[in-house]
Amino acid sequence: MNHATFAGNLEEEYQVAILIKEKYFKPDKIKNYYVDPLVKLGVALDQLIAFDLHYPNDKVTATQAKKYLSYLLPALVKLGITTVFVADAAYFKVLTGERKAEQHTGYVLPCSVKGFTHISICYGLNYGVLLHNPNQIHKIDMSIETLANHINGTLVPLGEDVLLDPQYYQNTDLEAFQLALDGLHNKPTITCDVETYGLKLNEGGLGSIAFAWNERSGLSAHIKHKAYDTSKIHTLIKRFFERYTGKVIYHNATFDIKQIIFNCFMKHPLDYRGMLHGLDVMCKNIHDTKIIAYLATNTTAGNELGLKVLAQPYMGNWGIDVTDISKIPVDELLIYNVEDCVATYYVFNKYYPMMLKDDQLGIYEEIMLPSIKLIVQMELMGMPIDMGQVKETEAYLLNLSNQNLDIVLDSKYTKDAIHTIQVNALADINSKLKTKVHGMDKVNDMVFNPSSPNQLQVLLYEVLQLPEIDFTPTKNPATGAKILAKLINHTKDDEIKELLESLINLSQVDKILSTFIPAFKESFKKGGWHYLHGNFNLNGTLSGRMSSSKINLQNLPSGGSKYGKAVKSCFKPPKGYLFVGADFSSLNLGEQYRNVLC
Repeated sequence: MNHATFAGNLEEEYQVAILIKEKYFKPDKIKNYYVDPLVKLGVALDQLIAFDLHYPNDKVTATQAKKYLSYLLPALVKLGITTVFVADAAYFKVLTGERKAEQHTGYVLPCSVKGFTHISICYGLNYGVLLHNPNQIHKIDMSIETLANHINGTLVPLGEDVLLDPQYYQNTDLEAFQLALDGLHNKPTITCDVETYGLKLNEGGLGSIAFAWNERSGLSAHIKHKAYDTSKIHTLIKRFFERYTGKVIYHNATFDIKQIIFNCFMKHPLDYRGMLHGLDVMCKNIHDTKIIAYLATNTTAGNELGLKVLAQPYMGNWGIDVTDISKIPVDELLIYNVEDCVATYYVFNKYYPMMLKDDQLGIYEEIMLPSIKLIVQMELMGMPIDMGQVKETEAYLLNLSNQNLDIVLDSKYTKDAIHTIQVNALADINSKLKTKVHGMDKVNDMVFNPSSPNQLQVLLYEVLQLPEIDFTPTKNPATGAKILAKLINHTKDDEIKELLESLINLSQVDKILSTFIPAFKESFKKGGWHYLHGNFNLNGTLSGRMSSSKINLQNLPSGGSKYGKAVKSCFKPPKGYLFVGADFSSLNLGEQYRNVLC
């Protein structure tokens, strides 16, 4: 256990202990990033001492951390330590009993270890993170300020008393809510946020809606479940947006705008007239703080764009689990909804000037904001799915899966592999027994699992003796489909090649069966046809390309791939419609033809 002091003389007692991973236990760095800033904020230099945290093999388990703390904590008590600044997530979790660390930046928690609960714990980042992402320095600064305020007795918890006279409305009080909406017309800029009963369009609709007109003031209204008549409050919301002429700020605008259009502007899921009207109304005069923060902070090191992370320095840890809002009391939901809105206001005020300073306004106004309308329209329209073809494709793929599985299981090499696996499993079982020893009958029911990386490692590298040409992050030999394709070139044995090809086919088919087919089968039935509604993210990649999620419509197998045609055969337009494709690669050719025709 190493320690360092910074005042020149060794004191009998200290007030604060700084704990950091032993690899980064460098007194000059600790002084630069933690000690000097604390002293500037009024903490006495002779009250600070630092200790290293044990990390065997550069990793630490909770058990190992507890063991090390069983020696360290008594030593800290003898030194009179009452506050610990721990620049390490693993040890912070053990010291506080919390499951996550970073969300507690800006807070001081009591130690949860029995016998040491009088010690206060403050979490901070290890300065080593700055090597990969210099933008993290503000989190270190915030944790240092929190610690200094705690020591000086001036700490005010983040987010405390943020809301100033918030207004809450039940949907039975429509007249009062109407008056509140009328009052918003006097506000030149507002933020808006909705809470829904599910992330999908067909999962229950709007639960609540909120607005804020500065970083402290806002209102929210409860919109009851679809089992109640919500048409009147939907109409109020629709009319408000039709009349409002100011700027509306969202965080992840595509989600909120999509939900408002679907629930308040569209009379039914195929009401395209209402959809187009809603797009014109909802996509004018808007801002999106998620895009703003993306442009303001985008680096090759990555960035965090969630509202909870971006607004944490102002709001603190205010989030609640909104996975199922029907389980949240209405009063809590309405408070949370308003808090999201004032948090969005804070994020806008913080990151919009940063975006301007970085000369990103042109990209924001000419590319990003106009794209929101197109993306919302795509998400509302959905991709039409022929459910009959989905079932035929599923049956076809299941048959292929079974054929390839039979080839794998019938191979003599696979049988050798499962025998080795059984022997190893039996040895492991018997090693834990003191007297009785089991025979092979104990493991005879074990079968080869082509989806198990551990079992594939035995087959590929122990039985087939193929070369280990790539490794996983945990330093184990890789077994993915791409590796299997490479390994085919490392054997001349036709039987081994057939086995490897069957493993590749099995992996590819099973991925489609487990990922795409279930999503296809859960598609939204509208007007006698099914539609697949994906989500497109303008800020989902570091490079600026769009990403797609739930379901990833940009990751479908290509039409030229082995199973691409089978998957894409499921996409068919309903009767009376045609699929039309456009490809940017054809633009130059089109220009040439246009010149010839002219």
